Amino acid sequence: ENSSFFSKEQQEDLLYDFYEARQDIWEWKAHVMRSENQERAKQEAIKIIDKSTALVTMDWAMKFQCQKYREKQSEWFGKRGLSWHVSSVLLKDPDTDDVVVHTYVHLFDSCSQDWFTVVSVLEDLLEQLKKRHPQLQKVYLKSDEAGCYHNTFTLISINTIGKRVGIRIQGYDYSEPNHGKDICDRIICPMKSSIRRYCDEGHDIESAAAMREALYKKPVKGVTAAVCSVNEQRRSLNAKKIPQISTYHSFRYEEDGIRVWKAYSVGPGKLIKFGSLLKCSQGPTALSV
Repeated sequence: ENSSFFSKEQQEDLLYDFYEARQDIWEWKAHVMRSENQERAKQEAIKIIDKSTALVTMDWAMKFQCQKYREKQSEWFGKRGLSWHVSSVLLKDPDTDDVVVHTYVHLFDSCSQDWFTVVSVLEDLLEQLKKRHPQLQKVYLKSDEAGCYHNTFTLISINTIGKRVGIRIQGYDYSEPNHGKDICDRIICPMKSSIRRYCDEGHDIESAAAMREALYKKPVKGVTAAVCSVNEQRRSLNAKKIPQISTYHSFRYEEDGIRVWKAYSVGPGKLIKFGSLLKCSQGPTALSV
């Protein structure tokens, strides 16, 4: 004799939950696979780091909320955040031949976190690296897929900037969400602690200059910080967008174009020539530091 434990409606609910769970598991497994594959780009770049090659990982930190040493409750509400961009550079120390990490922080009182700000920061970063490490010739870039990084204007501009500074941009790889920016996150934490300690000693942190002063008085090893302002009048790039750019996550620069992959090192890639994209190149961004 057959007995029914579930009604038709309960059966449909259970089947729906089952199919949803199965789809979520497949998507999670796909995310893990993509994350590990994109991680290979970083590991391979680290293997070839030498005195002339570096790996740069970039990230916008969460906006820093202004703080006062003694603050009224009414002043706690409606605070504005200060933007700060973190660039962690892996390179070989020319004296000890060890791989070291240097972090460059660009602080802004206000700015649009768009492609031009990123390009301006990157140009200043490459100039600083070239001054401190004249032997540096090649750089690999890595970041998350935020719109200010993952777009045609950024990809085309940094190639022009690299040639102007004298450092060749070899490639740009984008990491999966929640994976690949750990090197930046690790240094942001002690920097926040350093700024808070400075505030606890009786100082107000209400501007980018105050943040820079805090990082100067309470230094974090390997960190260089500067107060910056973007020169919006220097925007000059005019280019067509790369079709379906959101589906590409790995880019390598060649003489006449960019070779793109949907995933790092899977297949021969597709070459997109600069001539089909570029109408007017980006000139010097003249970031005020």
